[in-house]
Amino acid sequence: LCDFRFYLPDVEVCTLRVKDGAPIAGKSLSQVELRKKHGVTLLALSRDSQVVSNPSADTQILEGDISVLVGTPENITRVRRLFAPEAG
Repeated sequence: LCDFRFYLPDVEVCTLRVKDGAPIAGKSLSQVELRKKHGVTLLALSRDSQVVSNPSADTQILEGDISVLVGTPENITRVRRLFAPEAG
């Protein structure tokens, strides 16, 4: 495996679990517009021991899903709020 960080130093790959009550839960990828609005791409979802790679726009994001995301560190930091319940 090559170390992508050497070739793409401004790109981060991370995993985030969709927490109960998260704003993103129950919505499709097309509704959330991760790439268009947030500059982050969802590469894959892990759900119930199954992996959905390259999910389609109509894929629904559910509580408990583990998402594999790619984007700049800044965009990843900003999008984290969608995966946790809103405070307050």
